[in-house]
Amino acid sequence: MKKGVIIAAVVLVSLMLAGCPGLPEPVSIEERINLFEKDLNDGKDLQGHFHPELLDYENIADEEVFKSGPLSTTNAPFNISEPVITGDVASCTFYNTASDGMMEFTMKLDGYDYKILKLMVTVGTNPPYVIERL
Repeated sequence: MKKGVIIAAVVLVSLMLAGCPGLPEPVSIEERINLFEKDLNDGKDLQGHFHPELLDYENIADEEVFKSGPLSTTNAPFNISEPVITGDVASCTFYNTASDGMMEFTMKLDGYDYKILKLMVTVGTNPPYVIERL
């Protein structure tokens, strides 16, 4: 009986020290922005980057959301700067083939991963392009 407890304890400590390599790493705010930028440039589905509490969550996957605004895939490549992070809000500058401006990501945890709850894109003096939970 004692042998079994000792073996179980050794296995548990070994797993903790190994960091459980089979489990995915949590996605930080900065990593989420980098993944969003990569998928935006690759023309991939962006729905997975947005938090499920977003009111228009189902519309995020619709390519039309990004065809008429500054995030149009025809403006790729997008270059998003390193974010300045304050709490759950990250501010970045960006530029693409058509414009440059500011992005403000409001993030919220979804399990262990940060996802976008609100995205505001400002280009010049135009009204901001906003995807948010109402």
